[in-house]
Amino acid sequence: MNRFSILRALVLGGVLLGLMPASVRAVVSEDSLPASAEWISAGTNPAPGVVVLRRVFPSESGLVKAILLAGADQQAAIFINGTNAGTASGTAKAATLDVTRFIHPGQNLLTVQVTNTAGLPALRLMLELARSDGRQEWVVTDGAWQAGAGAGWAPAVAHGVAGFQRWGNRFAATVSADAYNSWMLARGTDRATDPATFSVPPGFQVELLRTAAPDEDSWIALAFDPQGRLTVAREKQGLLRFTLSGDRVEKVEVIENTLKECRGLLYAHDSLYVNANNSKGLYRLRDTNGDGTFDETKLLLQTEGGVGHGRNQLRLGPDGMIYIVHGDDVVLTKSMATNSPAQQAVNDALMPVLDPRQPPKLTRFVQVGHVLQTDKDGSFFRLFATGLRNPVDVDFDENGELFTYEADMERDIGAPWYRPTRLLQLVPGGDYGWRRGTGNIPVWAPDTLPGSLDVGVGSPTGVEFGTRSQFPEPYRRALFIGDWAYGRILVAFIQPRGAGHEGRWEEFLSGRPLNVTDLTFGPDGALYFVTGGRGTRSGLYRVSWKGEALTSA
Repeated sequence: MNRFSILRALVLGGVLLGLMPASVRAVVSEDSLPASAEWISAGTNPAPGVVVLRRVFPSESGLVKAILLAGADQQAAIFINGTNAGTASGTAKAATLDVTRFIHPGQNLLTVQVTNTAGLPALRLMLELARSDGRQEWVVTDGAWQAGAGAGWAPAVAHGVAGFQRWGNRFAATVSADAYNSWMLARGTDRATDPATFSVPPGFQVELLRTAAPDEDSWIALAFDPQGRLTVAREKQGLLRFTLSGDRVEKVEVIENTLKECRGLLYAHDSLYVNANNSKGLYRLRDTNGDGTFDETKLLLQTEGGVGHGRNQLRLGPDGMIYIVHGDDVVLTKSMATNSPAQQAVNDALMPVLDPRQPPKLTRFVQVGHVLQTDKDGSFFRLFATGLRNPVDVDFDENGELFTYEADMERDIGAPWYRPTRLLQLVPGGDYGWRRGTGNIPVWAPDTLPGSLDVGVGSPTGVEFGTRSQFPEPYRRALFIGDWAYGRILVAFIQPRGAGHEGRWEEFLSGRPLNVTDLTFGPDGALYFVTGGRGTRSGLYRVSWKGEALTSA
């Protein structure tokens, strides 16, 4: 044990013993919110006054995060086990509180004092209990709560559908302008979002080239082939080929219909390489007779593990190698080359983590996100970089440096070990310190590598440098990054500093909804991107520079 490891353990341990912030930005995933949460009161008679509503709930050991959302007509004071945990007021928008520190294993008492000076005191509340093994449990307002106003306890009155008609449903994350779940607005629509509603810098034009037909599924990845046609991956299964003509898609073909959820597409070495997440493998497709169809499909690498943070994008490096991006659900291949740049990524946290399960035996490699390197035939697989959570895409700058936009762990917001989404320069053998739960290696530790630029909350997808664009400076040297959940494309301006990089970012394009799944620059120098994911209606867009004529770079 070296002195740096001891120092890291002591500092992390000291932080863990401190108090967390009482309030935190809402990032609870709306698609998992319980529909059973109702508006409740102490009675149906709209008499002003003060009422107390309460509920006893159990909590197991291994709790890593507890987020409470509450709305009240008019004011609510919230207590957990007798300690004031915060307040909520009004029905326009739910208050969000981090209440992790107030909850202990065993039985807990949640009490809310609701005050309304002009009408019926009413409450709607949802408490999410997130465990270290990924399980979620909910405590919600319903008829099982008790109500009292100083004269004993009685069952609370649940108002059902009438309650939502009266007070509304302001828990929806899509109510917020920068909502984490604005992608849900793309559900059930018959047309992709109108680009006239987008925000984009002056001089740029955004065109909607195609809305996905009902039988074309949702779109998750794209790549231009050598003939200038666009290959688009369907979310469930298969690949489409779009032939473009002017401002529309002239022809649509199905060119592959067996590989499932192809998150990674790369045309290189006279082949199409596909990282198929639900097919759990890296495949090479070839057209051996030149008739425009793929007649040879070869599995180059079979990978085990889950499919959430799974098999992501592919990138051709300036060295001719193929770089394969995997999230932390993918198990590292057993056929990894012994001369890999990264030789270990151990779960070496010295302080105990909040996890009820038995810790795994210490090995050279823990299951985290990583980048592999291979040749055109998949004859070897080297571990290039590790210690990541869920990098979706990578790209090389004009100097041959590799970058990614790394995901955060949204449920850790407010915790000392939380890391925001950030831009990372990936170097051979680099370990970027992400571990599960409280086991993250601190960013200041000498046995990990720092980020180049912190972005904040987000949901990273595609990344692409503007090197091949027909955009003006400084966009030609900038990195464009997709943010799926918040509906935007960001642009990062970075420059070397010492052995690393630093910079700044700004919003380039945004819309509601604009759930960007992938982006790339086309042969014409325009930025093409697709929206989709989780079964939402997809669109193909093109962003072109229409400002003053550009001089040669």
